[in-house]
Amino acid sequence: MSDVPRKNMWQVAVAAGPVAPDRLQDFLAARPGMRMNCGVVYGEFVVTSLPTEDALLIADETGDIRKGTKSVGVARQYTGVAGHVENAQVSVHLS
Repeated sequence: MSDVPRKNMWQVAVAAGPVAPDRLQDFLAARPGMRMNCGVVYGEFVVTSLPTEDALLIADETGDIRKGTKSVGVARQYTGVAGHVENAQVSVHLS
């Protein structure tokens, strides 16, 4: 939704303005409902932006197995790629 090339919270916060990025991260982390509300807002934006009523939006959750823990979101979690709990990074892709 922004012009920031990499969409992580830190870079979006830096682009947003004068508030320190860690303060914005703390704000969103402390309010789990905020993430759900953001999903509703983005969902409404996507639905109203689709060119026709018969357009199709596909959400695909993908798990990538990771050996280390340096990448954002890496944790021991279930991923379909491995078929069990593994050190992985899960992402959601929309097309």
